[in-house]
Amino acid sequence: MSRVTEWGGQAAPLQLEGGTPFLHESGCSAVHDRICELADGHVGFYGWLRVVNAQCHAVDCLDILDLSPRDWREEYDGRVPPDEAADVALDEFASEHGVREP
Repeated sequence: MSRVTEWGGQAAPLQLEGGTPFLHESGCSAVHDRICELADGHVGFYGWLRVVNAQCHAVDCLDILDLSPRDWREEYDGRVPPDEAADVALDEFASEHGVREP
């Protein structure tokens, strides 16, 4: 679990402790392109979504795009740590689909 050191903003990227800023390169990844669309041009939110997505994928091999719709922006604005947001989303998904106990 990485700690967010800079939450970013409309034009500023998210930064994790010891990591590089999350910037989007169009066409490098279809998933990242869709996450960029979901972020609606907000660079900090895009980075946060990328971290949440990576956590979901590492735990259950799911992308955030595979999960039930959520108000991700509310969680970002509330400064919910990405790993916590991923855990909650995966628990809800599992509960909804009877995959495992939350």
